[in-house]
Amino acid sequence: MLSALQELPGDTVIDGEIVALDQHGKPSFNFLQGFGEAAGIVLYTFDLLMLRGKDIRSWPLEKRREQLHEIGRQLPPEIRYSERFDAPLPELKAVVRQHGLEGIVAKRAGTPYRCGDRSGAG
Repeated sequence: MLSALQELPGDTVIDGEIVALDQHGKPSFNFLQGFGEAAGIVLYTFDLLMLRGKDIRSWPLEKRREQLHEIGRQLPPEIRYSERFDAPLPELKAVVRQHGLEGIVAKRAGTPYRCGDRSGAG
């Protein structure tokens, strides 16, 4: 994983989550905690804070993610771009439960990045 992160452009900071995957590619928090053997460890990226030394946290989310997606095309497969799902929150929650997933990361469209701020929405 660390060698994959070295492929990021210099002075670039991303927001993401390290995920341990089971043999079916499903995320497992238990495997991440060392309870069991993960089939793989990946980093799902979902936001971009600095791009080549420029603080872009004030940019709208969509613009930051567009740049993140471009960077992600050049990175190793251990670093994955977290896709956007355009669906109502209740539907997303239902799908998460149906598949036995452990949660979702949600960000409000058009917003700047606010360090340490959790909206509590949803």
